[in-house]
Amino acid sequence: TNRICVAFQALVAGLTMNRGLERSRGSKPHELPTIGWRPLLLVGGAAILGALAAVEIEHLDKRLFRQVMGGLLLVAVGAFLVPRPDPPPTDPLADPLAATPGIKFYIGCLICGFYGGFIGAGVGALIVLLLTTSMRLSVVEAVRRKVWWVVAMSAASGLLYLSHGKFQLAVAIVLLPSYGLGAYLGGKFALKGGERLLRPIVALLSAILALTFILQGSSVD
Repeated sequence: TNRICVAFQALVAGLTMNRGLERSRGSKPHELPTIGWRPLLLVGGAAILGALAAVEIEHLDKRLFRQVMGGLLLVAVGAFLVPRPDPPPTDPLADPLAATPGIKFYIGCLICGFYGGFIGAGVGALIVLLLTTSMRLSVVEAVRRKVWWVVAMSAASGLLYLSHGKFQLAVAIVLLPSYGLGAYLGGKFALKGGERLLRPIVALLSAILALTFILQGSSVD
């Protein structure tokens, strides 16, 4: 149920941010930076595998997996905080949207997608860290792209959960309005906050999430 609602939430946030960029840049929708179909297909496909794994091993102890993801998040936060010199204006990579993704980026896509379908909590922070460290995108642009990745993986995994009867309409009716309002306000905040405000917020929340995963994974009942 939550995955379907999250897909709707991310869709609202993505449309809000796209419209905000259209107004600020004075550009038409097709002139806005695109996120590319290959990463979307990768995260969507991996999310289906993650959701399938979650359905098949529903009662398996996931503490070790949480610890591993927490460690990966901490490493990503460290890379995120390392200052990088801006590329020279003559460099074709000066435009971060022209950066060419490598094999590490696509491996990161698969990891994000599988985790998003399997557990899902905190996957947005992981995606933002991946985009800012491997593609050198600004935090604002990474957040804008992230929501479309979340749409792809949440819709894919949500449909799989739905096919297995794991959906409660009453819960969705309660969640959708609040998720939609939160996404709209969050999209507005992300655009107005800018790089200076979003970078420390992303780093702090990601570090807290990573430590939470590690502590939850190491706790003994």
